Formats: sequence, structure tokens, C-alpha cells
Amino acid sequence: MSDKKRKQRFEDDGRVIADMSIAGMPSSVLSRKPKQIPVKKEEGEKEELTKHERRAIIWGVITSHLAFALIIIVLFTLFVLFCVHVWLK
Repeated sequence: MSDKKRKQRFEDDGRVIADMSIAGMPSSVLSRKPKQIPVKKEEGEKEELTKHERRAIIWGVITSHLAFALIIIVLFTLFVLFCVHVWLK
């Protein structure tokens, strides 16, 4: 009984059971390597968008703005209805 209750002393043998590093997360401040400076493209090397890509970008911007405006209008309407309901009581 006394043998089972005794804890064995832990000795680290250096094996990695699970790698806890996360892709995209910066490493600790002490072990960071200097960042590489990205190479700048020259003015003549710009990538042009196709007509379809431009339309998709514009449509995405318009729909996101409309969705945001709709949310604001609904919240404002609910606020006004709540205020009117409280004042009528």
C-alpha cells in the first residue's frame, strides 16, 4: 500500500509529446529572429484586376455597406419604438 502512494520523481528526458507552437503566432520575445524585409515591387510590376474581379470587389463593398446600414436602421427603429412604448405607459 505504501508503494502505491509514493510518487515517483519526474525526470525530463527531452522528448516532445505535443508541439504547442501555433502557426502564425509570434514566438516569445527572447527567441525572436529579426524579420525579413519584404522586397518591394517596382511600379511597372503591378497586377491588374480583371473586369469580373473589379465588379466582385465593388459588389462586395456595396453589400457590406447596405448590411451595416440595415442593422443601424433596425436598431434605431427598435430604440424609437422602445422609447415610445415607455412614454405611453
